[in-house]
Amino acid sequence: MEDRNIAIVHQFLNREIDLDELKQRLSEEDFDYWKSTLQLVDELPKPTFNAEQEYALLLDKKKSKRQNPWRYKLAIAAVFLIFSSLLVVNYFTTEPEFATYSYQSDLKENIIILPDSSKVWLNKGATISYNAADWASHREIQLQGEAYFDVKKGQRFTVHSKLGSVTVLGTTFTVSERKAIFSVACYTGKVAVTHAGNDVILEAKEAYSSESNEVSQISNLLPDFVRKWTLYEKTPLTVVTQELEQKKQIKITLQLDKEYLFTGGYSYDMTADEIVALISQSLGVRYKKIDSNHYEMYSSSTP
Repeated sequence: MEDRNIAIVHQFLNREIDLDELKQRLSEEDFDYWKSTLQLVDELPKPTFNAEQEYALLLDKKKSKRQNPWRYKLAIAAVFLIFSSLLVVNYFTTEPEFATYSYQSDLKENIIILPDSSKVWLNKGATISYNAADWASHREIQLQGEAYFDVKKGQRFTVHSKLGSVTVLGTTFTVSERKAIFSVACYTGKVAVTHAGNDVILEAKEAYSSESNEVSQISNLLPDFVRKWTLYEKTPLTVVTQELEQKKQIKITLQLDKEYLFTGGYSYDMTADEIVALISQSLGVRYKKIDSNHYEMYSSSTP
């Protein structure tokens, strides 16, 4: 009889039969004894379930009904099966432990909203990752590339890269790790920078670069990739065109009699035609479009 009842209960715990069928297959006395325990299974997942309390109740029942020891063992087994089922349900429904986001070229804006509502703007080629399961107590991000952070005030917030780290309590700043150069720009608030064993505190509108290991002043309220503008000041045209080629996937051939320095900027939303025309007009040079993605710039004096 005991084996038969155990088999029936096992079917119920596996959801092979429902509560009504269970009642039909057990005696009234057996069913009434532990039906309250089995009803918990029908309500899974149930985060308020307290296995310790149920266990204590079963101990009390054991003392009052020692003549049925097998029922006591069966009920305890049911409690722990329910408890383990809850753990399994919670495991498969919780957020993944680590979250990773990378820049997507097909998105107009690459903005990531973190669990605490802080925001991250990814620049081209950037990737961030963080422990989503433990974010409440450890607000830490691993960064590759360049990103702009708008951090909600509250607990410690740290950005780690291979070259250095930045710690803040609530501010806006950028961190960049490109070609072995580590740089940080603080736009509002204050940040603590750790690089090569050195600690540097940046105030608003200050920046640090590993190239010089010095603090400099910045005038922009936002980084260029967040404002969707790329700005230059007395920058060699060869540098400007190389960056433009990468951003717009085009080719620019320079047929010029001297090196030109460009001061100005262009928006990310502008087309390649518009940008090439703007730069050419600004420098007083001419250009022609050879094919759909190939341009040539040449001096005005060239026939």
